[in-house]
Amino acid sequence: MLNSKLNKIAEFFSGAYKKINKLREGKEKDRTEIEKIKDIVKKVDGWISDEEGKALYNITKNGPGEGVIVEIGSFKGKSTIWLTSGTKAARREKVYSIDLHKHDYSKWKGMAPDGTCGGVFIYKEHKNTEKIFRKNLKKAGVDDWVVPIVLKSEKAVKKWNRPIRLLWIDGSHEYRNVKKDFLLWEPYVIDGGTIAMHDTFPGFPISSISKEDIVRQPQCVGPTKVLERYVKNSQRFKIFNYIGLTTFIKKLKKQS
Repeated sequence: MLNSKLNKIAEFFSGAYKKINKLREGKEKDRTEIEKIKDIVKKVDGWISDEEGKALYNITKNGPGEGVIVEIGSFKGKSTIWLTSGTKAARREKVYSIDLHKHDYSKWKGMAPDGTCGGVFIYKEHKNTEKIFRKNLKKAGVDDWVVPIVLKSEKAVKKWNRPIRLLWIDGSHEYRNVKKDFLLWEPYVIDGGTIAMHDTFPGFPISSISKEDIVRQPQCVGPTKVLERYVKNSQRFKIFNYIGLTTFIKKLKKQS
């Protein structure tokens, strides 16, 4: 009888030890993979930090629900690589990357009256980024897990019918365009799914943000205004994390 109990206890601790080891090995594997991605993306133009990228990687790999990942605004693929690396590692859903790939490189000084961009225009350069975007994805080994959609987001959504478990919004930062991206695509995000918005100030109201912060990061004004108007007091959404300039939002179940 005693031996039987001792055997059961031994089996319990043996099983627990194996589980702990498996978790440890999984975390170590993730760390190794993340370091590899860091080396890849440091050669790719873009404005997402490694910490923000790591968070996107973890959500696409381990996040809740079933549904594809949609990215609005991919530029040259820096965030796309982070997003895709996670979901591909877990053999989960593909990333649908929406970008017209006709970018204006602008340099401004000061602030415009509406606070959404710089005020004094210095120069502008037009460039198509689709070729380098696809090249960067191929170099990173994730091109087979990405579906590029070379359209404006408001056109792409007209033919959309898939559930989304992660919506990453990092397109135009003008308020009217961020608002459009949010309102058109949010309905496809599943209950319990995540909306991540880049270039946001971690705080409300927008009027409380210092002028110094706004001058330093004017691109954050439009997205933050959308958060304040459509997320802050909504019963459908809950902000659960801020990392860098990214706000992470959980979509809640609709109250009956």
